[in-house]
Amino acid sequence: MILSELKNIIIDKDLSDIEKLQDEYIKKNVKYKQIFLYEENGLSKEVHEYLRPNGSVGYQTILRKIIDGKKYIMSKGYGEEAESRTYDWKEEIFNF
Repeated sequence: MILSELKNIIIDKDLSDIEKLQDEYIKKNVKYKQIFLYEENGLSKEVHEYLRPNGSVGYQTILRKIIDGKKYIMSKGYGEEAESRTYDWKEEIFNF
C-alpha cells in the first residue's frame, strides 16, 4: 500500500471519538487525558497533552499503521500548537 492509499483510510470516527473524550475530560479535570499507546481498528493510537509557557494546554493525537513491514504515522494537534503538531500520513523512518 502506498501513501496515497493510506490517506483514504477513514479515521474520522477514530479522531472524533478521541475529541469527544477529551472535550468531556477537560471539563471535569482541567487538563486533557493522556492516552498511552493502544491498538484498535488496525491503528495504533496515543494522545499526549502539552502545556505551553503561557499556561494554555492542548493535545496531540498520533496514529500509526504498519503496512508491508513499513511504519506510517500521522498526527493531529489541538490547541495553540495545532498547526505545528498536525501532519498527514508519512513513512516513519526513526523509531525512538
